[in-house]
Amino acid sequence: MNRQQYIESIMNHFQSIRRAMATSGHDLHKGLGITMAQASILFLIKHKGETTTTALAEEMGISKSATTQLIDGLMVHQLIVRDSDPTDGRVSIIRLSPIGTEHFENVREKMLLHTSELFSVLTDEELAQLEQITQKINTAHKGTPK
Repeated sequence: MNRQQYIESIMNHFQSIRRAMATSGHDLHKGLGITMAQASILFLIKHKGETTTTALAEEMGISKSATTQLIDGLMVHQLIVRDSDPTDGRVSIIRLSPIGTEHFENVREKMLLHTSELFSVLTDEELAQLEQITQKINTAHKGTPK
């Protein structure tokens, strides 16, 4: 195989692994009645701590109004809290609620178990190599504009 063929093969494998992980995640969130887009918002809020609708919209690559709709749906399920920014009343600060934090942790544990099963075919050495390789790609990618 040449370099381009390797890249295409890796791309296909990544997509297959992502689908397997996404299907598992979707099933976990579906029981609560939230969409995968809403689950993505939860993930971003968890990793950012507190954030704003504008920051979430930019990160997701969707409009602010679409982000607001997703946030409103998460509020119905009491998974997030929206408070006014004390320094600027026009801005809302969004964070996970205690229920949202608990849901996120439950899903994370189940996803970790499912992902561990996916990677069980790898030896510990292969898993360490995969982590190093994916970290290298991710680090290089973060330095490039979106």
